[in-house]
Amino acid sequence: MNGTNPIFLIALRSVLVAIAMCAAVCARDAPQGGTIDERAAEIVRRHVDARGGAEPLAAIRSLAFYGDDGPDAARPYMIKMKPHYSIAGCSAPDCGYAEGFDGTQAWETQPRRQRAYVARGEAAKAIRRAGAINFPFIEPRDDAAAVRFTGSVAIDGKIAERIDVHMVDGLDQAYYFDPATHLLVANDRTVPLHARPPHVKQRTYFSDWRPVAGVLYPFHLETRRLLDDGSAGDVIESGTVARIVANSIDDPAVFAAPAVHPAPLTQLVLDLYARAALLDAGAILQRYRVLRSAPAFAATDTESDLTWLGYELLKDETVDKALAVFDQLLHEYPQSSSAWDSLGDGREQAGDMAGAITAFRVAVALDAHAEDSAAKLTRLLDAGGRAQ
Repeated sequence: MNGTNPIFLIALRSVLVAIAMCAAVCARDAPQGGTIDERAAEIVRRHVDARGGAEPLAAIRSLAFYGDDGPDAARPYMIKMKPHYSIAGCSAPDCGYAEGFDGTQAWETQPRRQRAYVARGEAAKAIRRAGAINFPFIEPRDDAAAVRFTGSVAIDGKIAERIDVHMVDGLDQAYYFDPATHLLVANDRTVPLHARPPHVKQRTYFSDWRPVAGVLYPFHLETRRLLDDGSAGDVIESGTVARIVANSIDDPAVFAAPAVHPAPLTQLVLDLYARAALLDAGAILQRYRVLRSAPAFAATDTESDLTWLGYELLKDETVDKALAVFDQLLHEYPQSSSAWDSLGDGREQAGDMAGAITAFRVAVALDAHAEDSAAKLTRLLDAGGRAQ
């Protein structure tokens, strides 16, 4: 599949946590299991003071983020509310994608395609983390199992104070603070870029701190790959928030998944995804083909639905099922560059690098503007496959 999510969604999944604080910054032994050591607690205390103080931070109940052009200037592209509500993207009927956490479960939707479904796996974890108003080191009782100071280290040639956070959901993160300003400089973690393997070492930089409701927030975020030597590599995503509005939202209903009315084939694909754990690849395709072969659906365009199903199965790490779906996709759309790109992604995740290179080559041959496919092809060739 060519293309990526909008910049704010990539930034959302990269940063993983919100950018507000609350008054529980000095807890060293949180009663529900999270702990923070003495030195880490002092670093966090100084950080909170630099941001504006515990009381203004505690008063933040919700945050709405706006872009600087297009519809994002008029409506927020991301909203989050205590304790763990969030919505990112656009859920209006004419929009392409949105995701959220309704206080109980994570969901995703493509309104234009009339798809809505419960997120699972890495996607659900990332959406759940993104809904937190507080950084995990602020309230370890909620999100972090342990927070500890690990020393003063050099980051990009400058000294920073580092604290490590082990999340309840298993994620390990490192946070770096400027010892002079006490503001957060960067955050390291290893996560999948699109909620599926491979996991990528990343570093997000925080800058352009501005006041909102008496509290400082970073308005610019830049995420880079983290190299093995600890230095920052190429940019994964970069973006600047135009404005942040505090405490404009107080209704949990805002964060519910939107209602959709999928066409029969789209509904079938959604049902197959919901039951995928109970079906093997053959059963999935057999049920799809029965409905697809009906005269009423002979002319239906299913490329988007099959592509979606294949990638969701890749997220589940059921690669054999995903590859079977992508094979069906190519059977129906053999001249689609996007379909060949999807097959390449599936083969790469399966460890078939030669097959992935072949698929990406076909994708590029079919569409000279398939920049994502070309980048993937170059990456694999540079990794040792140029003889293939």
